[in-house]
Amino acid sequence: MELEDLGQSGYVGLLKADGDNVGVLLGGERFRELGKANTPSRLSTLSWLINEICEEKFVGIIENFGGKCVYSGGDDLMALLPGERSFDATRSVYEEFRRSMNYKCTMSAGLVIFRKELPLYISLEAASILLSRAKDAGKDRIAFMFIGSSGISSSDIWEIKPLRWNELNVLMDIVDFMHQSGVSVSHYRRVAELVVRHPEMADAYVKYLMGRGIIDWREGERILDYIGSGLLRQAFMVYNLLERRVGGE
Repeated sequence: MELEDLGQSGYVGLLKADGDNVGVLLGGERFRELGKANTPSRLSTLSWLINEICEEKFVGIIENFGGKCVYSGGDDLMALLPGERSFDATRSVYEEFRRSMNYKCTMSAGLVIFRKELPLYISLEAASILLSRAKDAGKDRIAFMFIGSSGISSSDIWEIKPLRWNELNVLMDIVDFMHQSGVSVSHYRRVAELVVRHPEMADAYVKYLMGRGIIDWREGERILDYIGSGLLRQAFMVYNLLERRVGGE
C-alpha cells in the first residue's frame, strides 16, 4: 500500500500508540493491589491477551479504516491511515484496548496528519515526540498535529497540548456540529483565527453574526460554548480535513 493510496484527501495519518503502565501490570503489581497471587499462569494469560489485542484486534481495526499497520506487537502500535479517517480509527483503537483490558489499563497516542508529499521520517519523528508528550502530560491522552507541505519546527511540536480522550470526543462532537450546521466555512474559519489571534474578539464576532441574523441564534449559542471549551480551533482543523474529503467525492 502506497501513501498515494492513503492520501486521497491530500493527507495521511501516522499513529503511534502505547499502553500505559503495562510493564507494571506484567510485573505483578496490579495483582498484588487486587489481593491476588502473581502466578505464572496469570502472567501468561495477561501476556497472551495483550498480544491478541495488538496483533489481531488492532490490525483489524486499522484495516477496516483503510489503513496499514506498520508494527503491532506487545502493547505498541504504529499505523498509516487515510488522513480523514485517522481520528475515528484512533478512537476505535483506544476503545478496543480499554474494553479488552477490562478498563484496567489506559493508552496514550501520538497522531500526525501530514501532506502525502512530505518525507515520512519527518512525521515519524513528530509522532514519537507527540506520544512522549501525551505520556508526560499524565498518560491516558492523545497529542495530535497537522503538518502541511512546508513542514514543521520542533518548537511547534512542543507547543502542542495533549488532550484527554474524552476531550477528543468533545472535539469530534464539535466537528459533527460544524458539518450539520448552516454556518458557512468562512465564518468558522474567521472564528478559529480570532480564537488564536484575538480571543477576546471571537465571542463578539459570533454575537455580531447572531444579531445580524447571519447565523441561527441556537447555533450561535452552541458556537459560543465551543469557544469556551478551548477546542474550537483544533476542531476546525479536523473539520477542514474532512471537508476536503467530501469535496473530492
